[in-house]
Amino acid sequence: MYKSAPSSAAILDMLKRAKRDKTIREEMFPDVVAAFKRVLSEKLSDTAYMVDRSRRSLKV
Repeated sequence: MYKSAPSSAAILDMLKRAKRDKTIREEMFPDVVAAFKRVLSEKLSDTAYMVDRSRRSLKV
């Protein structure tokens, strides 16, 4: 839709909204934030592999 990955600021905004709207339960919020931090810290150095994987997952 936007042709790029969401920025850290956009993800933070989405998390805050989800907490406010109670989409993410209060007691789960620290775990969700920690999981996002782990995901965002991972480097996507092999972009050809990642693109191939995403194309394959769309065919399923």
